[in-house]
Amino acid sequence: MCAPCSLRKLPTAVTNSLRWLRLWALCALTSSAAAAVDRYLPASAFCAPTGGCAAVANTEVGRILAPFLPAAGLLGFSAIFWASMARHPTIRRRSLQAGIGAGIVGGALLALQWLEARRFCELCLAADLSALGVAGASALSLRTSTPPSSSWPVSAWTALFVVALGVPPVYAVARPASVPDYVVAREQPGKLNVVEVSDFECPFCRRLHDPLTEVLEPHAERLNFVRMPFPLPGHAHAEPATRAYLCAQAQGQGEPMADALFSRPLATLDHAALAGELGLDQSSFKACLAAPETGARIATMKRTVVEGGLAGLPTVFIGRERIEGFDVRTGAAPYAAAVTRALKGRHPTHRPAPWIALGLLLLGLVTWSSRSFKSRGKKAP
Repeated sequence: MCAPCSLRKLPTAVTNSLRWLRLWALCALTSSAAAAVDRYLPASAFCAPTGGCAAVANTEVGRILAPFLPAAGLLGFSAIFWASMARHPTIRRRSLQAGIGAGIVGGALLALQWLEARRFCELCLAADLSALGVAGASALSLRTSTPPSSSWPVSAWTALFVVALGVPPVYAVARPASVPDYVVAREQPGKLNVVEVSDFECPFCRRLHDPLTEVLEPHAERLNFVRMPFPLPGHAHAEPATRAYLCAQAQGQGEPMADALFSRPLATLDHAALAGELGLDQSSFKACLAAPETGARIATMKRTVVEGGLAGLPTVFIGRERIEGFDVRTGAAPYAAAVTRALKGRHPTHRPAPWIALGLLLLGLVTWSSRSFKSRGKKAP
Protein backbone atom coordinates (compact mmCIF):
# COMPACT_ATOMS: atom_id res chain seq x y z
CA MET A 1 0.00 0.00 0.00
CA CYS A 2 1.37 3.42 -0.91
CA ALA A 3 2.24 5.87 1.87
CA PRO A 4 -0.51 8.45 1.07
CA CYS A 5 -3.16 5.69 1.12
CA SER A 6 -1.90 4.31 4.44
CA LEU A 7 -1.85 7.78 5.97
CA ARG A 8 -5.50 8.31 5.13
CA LYS A 9 -6.39 5.30 7.26
CA LEU A 10 -4.47 6.47 10.32
CA PRO A 11 -6.35 7.92 13.30
CA THR A 12 -6.76 11.70 13.32
CA ALA A 13 -4.47 12.00 16.37
CA VAL A 14 -1.64 10.47 14.36
CA THR A 15 -2.18 12.45 11.18
CA ASN A 16 -2.30 15.69 13.22
CA SER A 17 0.63 14.74 15.45
CA LEU A 18 3.17 16.77 13.49
CA ARG A 19 1.04 19.85 13.93
CA TRP A 20 0.86 19.21 17.67
CA LEU A 21 4.62 18.65 17.78
CA ARG A 22 5.18 22.12 16.34
CA LEU A 23 2.64 23.76 18.64
CA TRP A 24 4.24 22.16 21.71
CA ALA A 25 7.67 23.20 20.43
CA LEU A 26 6.42 26.80 20.14
CA CYS A 27 5.14 26.69 23.73
CA ALA A 28 8.53 25.44 24.88
CA LEU A 29 10.23 28.10 22.77
CA THR A 30 8.20 30.89 24.40
CA SER A 31 9.11 29.63 27.87
CA SER A 32 12.78 29.35 26.87
CA ALA A 33 12.73 32.88 25.44
CA ALA A 34 11.27 34.25 28.69
CA ALA A 35 13.90 32.36 30.70
CA ALA A 36 16.62 33.72 28.40
CA VAL A 37 15.38 37.28 28.97
CA ASP A 38 15.66 36.85 32.73
CA ARG A 39 18.99 35.04 32.53
CA TYR A 40 20.88 37.02 29.89
CA LEU A 41 19.39 40.52 29.96
CA PRO A 42 19.98 42.98 32.82
CA ALA A 43 16.25 43.35 33.59
CA SER A 44 14.32 40.42 35.00
CA ALA A 45 10.79 40.54 33.61
CA PHE A 46 9.18 37.20 34.46
CA CYS A 47 10.59 35.61 37.64
CA ALA A 48 10.19 36.94 41.15
CA PRO A 49 13.16 36.71 43.54
CA THR A 50 11.19 34.64 46.03
CA GLY A 51 9.58 32.36 43.45
CA GLY A 52 10.42 28.90 42.24
CA CYS A 53 12.86 30.19 39.63
CA ALA A 54 15.18 31.58 42.29
CA ALA A 55 14.79 28.52 44.52
CA VAL A 56 15.78 26.17 41.69
CA ALA A 57 18.57 28.39 40.36
CA ASN A 58 20.17 28.57 43.82
CA THR A 59 20.49 24.80 44.21
CA GLU A 60 23.84 23.13 43.57
CA VAL A 61 22.64 21.64 40.27
CA GLY A 62 20.80 24.85 39.36
CA ARG A 63 23.94 26.96 39.65
CA ILE A 64 25.64 24.64 37.15
CA LEU A 65 22.82 24.28 34.63
CA ALA A 66 20.92 27.59 34.87
CA PRO A 67 23.35 29.62 32.69
CA PHE A 68 23.05 27.16 29.81
CA LEU A 69 19.47 25.85 29.82
CA PRO A 70 17.69 28.89 28.28
CA ALA A 71 20.12 28.94 25.34
CA ALA A 72 19.85 25.17 24.98
CA GLY A 73 16.05 25.45 24.95
CA LEU A 74 16.07 28.19 22.32
CA LEU A 75 18.44 26.30 20.04
CA GLY A 76 16.98 22.83 20.62
CA PHE A 77 13.30 23.64 20.20
CA SER A 78 13.99 25.92 17.23
CA ALA A 79 15.91 23.10 15.56
CA ILE A 80 13.13 20.58 16.22
CA PHE A 81 10.50 23.01 14.97
CA TRP A 82 12.20 23.86 11.67
CA ALA A 83 13.50 20.35 11.02
CA SER A 84 9.94 19.04 11.34
CA MET A 85 9.09 21.07 8.22
CA ALA A 86 11.94 19.69 6.14
CA ARG A 87 10.83 18.06 2.87
CA HIS A 88 13.49 15.38 3.18
CA PRO A 89 11.91 12.48 5.14
CA THR A 90 15.17 11.60 6.90
CA ILE A 91 15.58 15.09 8.32
CA ARG A 92 11.96 15.14 9.40
CA ARG A 93 12.31 11.77 11.09
CA ARG A 94 15.44 12.99 12.91
CA SER A 95 13.38 15.89 14.23
CA LEU A 96 10.90 13.40 15.68
CA GLN A 97 13.68 11.43 17.33
CA ALA A 98 15.09 14.67 18.73
CA GLY A 99 11.60 15.52 20.02
CA ILE A 100 11.50 12.28 22.00
CA GLY A 101 14.96 13.08 23.35
CA ALA A 102 13.73 16.54 24.40
CA GLY A 103 10.91 14.90 26.34
CA ILE A 104 13.34 12.62 28.14
CA VAL A 105 15.50 15.62 29.08
CA GLY A 106 12.40 17.57 30.17
CA GLY A 107 11.26 14.75 32.42
CA ALA A 108 14.71 14.47 33.96
CA LEU A 109 14.83 18.21 34.63
CA LEU A 110 11.42 18.10 36.29
CA ALA A 111 12.65 15.34 38.57
CA LEU A 112 15.86 17.25 39.35
CA GLN A 113 13.91 20.38 40.31
CA TRP A 114 11.77 18.49 42.76
CA LEU A 115 14.62 16.46 44.22
CA GLU A 116 16.95 19.45 44.61
CA ALA A 117 14.58 22.27 45.58
CA ARG A 118 11.20 20.66 46.34
CA ARG A 119 9.87 23.42 44.09
CA PHE A 120 9.54 24.10 40.39
CA CYS A 121 10.84 27.03 38.38
CA GLU A 122 7.68 28.32 36.69
CA LEU A 123 9.33 28.95 33.31
CA CYS A 124 11.24 25.67 33.47
CA LEU A 125 8.04 23.83 34.35
CA ALA A 126 6.30 25.26 31.27
CA ALA A 127 9.25 24.37 29.02
CA ASP A 128 9.67 20.86 30.44
CA LEU A 129 5.96 20.01 30.23
CA SER A 130 5.94 21.32 26.66
CA ALA A 131 8.94 19.09 25.94
CA LEU A 132 6.88 16.12 27.14
CA GLY A 133 4.16 17.23 24.73
CA VAL A 134 6.72 17.37 21.93
CA ALA A 135 7.85 13.85 22.82
CA GLY A 136 4.30 12.50 22.78
CA ALA A 137 3.53 14.03 19.40
CA SER A 138 6.87 12.78 18.05
CA ALA A 139 6.14 9.24 19.22
CA LEU A 140 2.76 9.30 17.45
CA SER A 141 4.35 10.58 14.26
CA LEU A 142 6.98 7.85 14.32
CA ARG A 143 4.25 5.21 14.20
CA THR A 144 4.05 5.80 10.46
CA SER A 145 6.62 4.67 7.93
CA THR A 146 6.53 8.19 6.50
CA PRO A 147 6.04 10.90 9.14
CA PRO A 148 2.73 12.74 8.50
CA SER A 149 2.66 16.31 7.36
CA SER A 150 0.63 19.32 8.50
CA SER A 151 -1.87 21.19 6.36
CA TRP A 152 -0.72 24.64 7.47
CA PRO A 153 1.65 26.51 5.13
CA VAL A 154 5.18 27.43 6.10
CA SER A 155 4.19 31.11 6.24
CA ALA A 156 1.66 30.42 9.01
CA TRP A 157 4.23 28.49 11.03
CA THR A 158 6.76 31.29 10.49
CA ALA A 159 4.29 33.82 11.93
CA LEU A 160 3.69 31.63 14.97
CA PHE A 161 7.44 31.16 15.42
CA VAL A 162 7.98 34.93 15.41
CA VAL A 163 5.25 35.37 18.03
CA ALA A 164 6.66 32.62 20.25
CA LEU A 165 10.20 33.92 20.05
CA GLY A 166 9.52 37.65 19.88
CA VAL A 167 6.89 38.43 22.50
CA PRO A 168 8.98 37.74 25.66
CA PRO A 169 11.93 40.05 24.77
CA VAL A 170 9.63 42.73 23.33
CA TYR A 171 7.58 42.69 26.52
CA ALA A 172 10.75 42.96 28.63
CA VAL A 173 11.96 45.97 26.64
CA ALA A 174 8.66 47.79 26.15
CA ARG A 175 6.73 47.08 29.36
CA PRO A 176 5.46 50.18 31.13
CA ALA A 177 7.78 51.73 33.66
CA SER A 178 6.24 51.65 37.12
CA VAL A 179 7.38 52.94 40.48
CA PRO A 180 6.01 51.16 43.58
CA ASP A 181 4.36 53.11 46.35
CA TYR A 182 7.17 52.33 48.78
CA VAL A 183 9.61 54.15 46.48
CA VAL A 184 7.37 57.20 46.13
CA ALA A 185 6.87 57.28 49.93
CA ARG A 186 10.63 57.55 50.44
CA GLU A 187 11.22 60.42 48.01
CA GLN A 188 12.33 63.85 49.17
CA PRO A 189 11.47 66.93 47.05
CA GLY A 190 14.42 68.58 45.36
CA LYS A 191 16.71 65.59 45.97
CA LEU A 192 18.25 62.94 43.75
CA ASN A 193 16.16 60.08 45.07
CA VAL A 194 17.72 56.63 44.80
CA VAL A 195 16.26 53.44 46.29
CA GLU A 196 18.29 50.24 46.04
CA VAL A 197 16.80 46.79 46.68
CA SER A 198 19.55 44.19 46.93
CA ASP A 199 20.88 41.12 48.71
CA PHE A 200 24.30 41.29 50.37
CA GLU A 201 25.12 37.77 49.11
CA CYS A 202 23.74 38.19 45.57
CA PRO A 203 26.74 38.10 43.17
CA PHE A 204 25.36 40.78 40.88
CA CYS A 205 24.38 42.99 43.81
CA ARG A 206 27.96 42.75 45.05
CA ARG A 207 29.31 43.65 41.60
CA LEU A 208 26.97 46.63 41.39
CA HIS A 209 27.97 48.21 44.70
CA ASP A 210 31.23 49.91 43.71
CA PRO A 211 30.10 51.22 40.28
CA LEU A 212 26.87 52.62 41.73
CA THR A 213 28.76 54.24 44.61
CA GLU A 214 31.09 55.94 42.12
CA VAL A 215 28.13 57.24 40.09
CA LEU A 216 26.33 58.67 43.13
CA GLU A 217 29.35 60.08 44.98
CA PRO A 218 29.56 63.39 43.01
CA HIS A 219 25.94 64.12 43.94
CA ALA A 220 26.28 63.44 47.67
CA GLU A 221 24.93 66.85 48.67
CA ARG A 222 21.68 66.33 46.74
CA LEU A 223 21.41 62.62 47.30
CA ASN A 224 18.58 60.90 49.16
CA PHE A 225 19.70 57.28 49.17
CA VAL A 226 17.56 54.52 50.68
CA ARG A 227 18.79 50.92 50.90
CA MET A 228 16.22 48.15 51.25
CA PRO A 229 17.97 44.82 51.85
CA PHE A 230 16.13 41.79 50.50
CA PRO A 231 17.80 38.58 51.72
CA LEU A 232 16.94 35.74 49.37
CA PRO A 233 15.98 32.41 50.97
CA GLY A 234 18.69 30.49 49.14
CA HIS A 235 21.50 32.70 50.49
CA ALA A 236 22.52 31.44 53.92
CA HIS A 237 24.56 34.52 54.86
CA ALA A 238 22.18 37.15 53.50
CA GLU A 239 19.84 37.53 56.47
CA PRO A 240 22.60 37.73 59.12
CA ALA A 241 24.26 40.40 56.95
CA THR A 242 20.95 42.25 56.68
CA ARG A 243 20.58 42.18 60.46
CA ALA A 244 24.08 43.61 60.82
CA TYR A 245 23.27 46.38 58.35
CA LEU A 246 20.02 47.36 60.07
CA CYS A 247 21.66 47.36 63.50
CA ALA A 248 24.52 49.51 62.22
CA GLN A 249 21.96 51.79 60.56
CA ALA A 250 20.31 52.26 63.96
CA GLN A 251 23.60 53.81 65.13
CA GLY A 252 24.06 55.95 62.02
CA GLN A 253 26.63 53.67 60.36
CA GLY A 254 24.45 51.77 57.90
CA GLU A 255 26.33 52.62 54.71
CA PRO A 256 29.82 52.01 56.14
CA MET A 257 28.52 48.63 57.26
CA ALA A 258 27.07 48.00 53.78
CA ASP A 259 30.42 48.86 52.19
CA ALA A 260 32.10 46.26 54.38
CA LEU A 261 29.43 43.61 53.80
CA PHE A 262 29.63 43.98 50.03
CA SER A 263 33.42 43.98 49.92
CA ARG A 264 34.25 41.11 52.29
CA PRO A 265 33.48 37.36 52.19
CA LEU A 266 30.27 36.90 54.16
CA ALA A 267 30.95 33.28 55.06
CA THR A 268 33.82 34.17 57.39
CA LEU A 269 32.75 37.65 58.44
CA ASP A 270 32.41 38.37 62.16
CA HIS A 271 29.68 41.00 62.37
CA ALA A 272 30.42 41.91 65.98
CA ALA A 273 34.09 42.47 65.21
CA LEU A 274 33.12 44.55 62.19
CA ALA A 275 30.86 46.65 64.38
CA GLY A 276 33.85 47.27 66.63
CA GLU A 277 35.89 48.45 63.62
CA LEU A 278 33.14 50.94 62.79
CA GLY A 279 33.06 52.24 66.35
CA LEU A 280 29.58 50.99 67.16
CA ASP A 281 28.34 50.35 70.67
CA GLN A 282 28.89 46.59 70.97
CA SER A 283 26.25 45.78 73.54
CA SER A 284 23.53 47.65 71.66
CA PHE A 285 24.63 46.10 68.38
CA LYS A 286 24.53 42.53 69.72
CA ALA A 287 21.16 43.10 71.37
CA CYS A 288 19.81 44.42 68.10
CA LEU A 289 21.11 41.40 66.17
CA ALA A 290 19.19 39.02 68.45
CA ALA A 291 16.05 41.14 68.81
CA PRO A 292 12.82 39.71 67.33
CA GLU A 293 11.98 43.23 66.17
CA THR A 294 14.91 43.13 63.74
CA GLY A 295 13.61 39.96 62.13
CA ALA A 296 10.11 41.45 61.99
CA ARG A 297 11.47 44.53 60.27
CA ILE A 298 13.19 42.38 57.64
CA ALA A 299 9.97 40.42 57.02
CA THR A 300 7.95 43.64 56.67
CA MET A 301 10.48 45.11 54.26
CA LYS A 302 10.49 41.97 52.11
CA ARG A 303 6.70 41.88 52.02
CA THR A 304 6.57 45.54 51.01
CA VAL A 305 9.04 44.99 48.18
CA VAL A 306 7.27 41.88 46.86
CA GLU A 307 3.89 43.62 46.91
CA GLY A 308 5.51 46.43 44.91
CA GLY A 309 6.23 44.03 42.05
CA LEU A 310 9.91 43.16 42.39
CA ALA A 311 11.09 40.98 39.49
CA GLY A 312 14.79 40.52 40.23
CA LEU A 313 17.85 41.67 42.14
CA PRO A 314 19.46 44.09 42.23
CA THR A 315 16.75 46.64 41.48
CA VAL A 316 17.62 50.33 41.66
CA PHE A 317 15.15 53.20 41.37
CA ILE A 318 16.83 56.43 40.27
CA GLY A 319 14.19 59.15 40.32
CA ARG A 320 11.19 57.47 38.67
CA GLU A 321 13.32 55.08 36.63
CA ARG A 322 13.71 51.39 37.47
CA ILE A 323 16.90 49.50 36.56
CA GLU A 324 16.85 45.76 37.21
CA GLY A 325 19.90 43.52 37.31
CA PHE A 326 23.50 44.43 36.66
CA ASP A 327 25.16 43.85 33.31
CA VAL A 328 28.94 43.64 33.63
CA ARG A 329 29.22 44.55 29.93
CA THR A 330 27.68 47.99 30.40
CA GLY A 331 28.82 48.50 33.99
CA ALA A 332 27.83 51.85 35.50
CA ALA A 333 26.69 53.45 32.22
CA PRO A 334 22.91 52.85 32.64
CA TYR A 335 23.00 54.21 36.18
CA ALA A 336 24.95 57.30 35.19
CA ALA A 337 22.49 57.98 32.36
CA ALA A 338 19.54 57.54 34.72
CA VAL A 339 21.10 59.99 37.20
CA THR A 340 21.47 62.54 34.41
CA ARG A 341 17.82 62.12 33.41
CA ALA A 342 16.64 62.34 37.02
CA LEU A 343 18.59 65.55 37.63
CA LYS A 344 17.00 67.06 34.51
CA GLY A 345 13.53 66.01 35.65
CA ARG A 346 13.00 63.51 32.84
CA HIS A 347 10.91 60.45 33.58
CA PRO A 348 10.82 57.19 31.66
CA THR A 349 7.87 56.70 29.34
CA HIS A 350 6.20 53.74 27.69
CA ARG A 351 8.09 52.40 24.70
CA PRO A 352 5.59 51.40 21.99
CA ALA A 353 8.20 51.14 19.22
CA PRO A 354 9.11 47.45 19.87
CA TRP A 355 5.42 46.45 19.82
CA ILE A 356 4.83 48.44 16.63
CA ALA A 357 7.81 46.78 14.93
CA LEU A 358 6.65 43.31 15.99
CA GLY A 359 3.10 44.10 14.91
CA LEU A 360 4.18 45.24 11.44
CA LEU A 361 6.29 42.12 11.01
CA LEU A 362 3.37 39.93 12.04
CA LEU A 363 1.00 41.80 9.75
CA GLY A 364 3.27 40.99 6.83
CA LEU A 365 3.51 37.35 7.87
CA VAL A 366 -0.25 37.01 8.35
CA THR A 367 -0.83 38.51 4.91
CA TRP A 368 1.63 36.03 3.45
CA SER A 369 -0.07 33.20 5.34
CA SER A 370 -3.50 34.24 4.11
CA ARG A 371 -2.35 34.15 0.52
CA SER A 372 -0.68 30.78 1.10
CA PHE A 373 -3.90 29.32 2.52
CA LYS A 374 -5.88 30.54 -0.46
CA SER A 375 -3.40 29.32 -3.03
CA ARG A 376 -2.55 25.99 -1.47
CA GLY A 377 -5.85 25.12 0.15
CA LYS A 378 -5.23 22.34 2.63
CA LYS A 379 -2.08 20.92 1.12
CA ALA A 380 0.83 20.07 3.39
CA PRO A 381 3.82 22.45 3.59
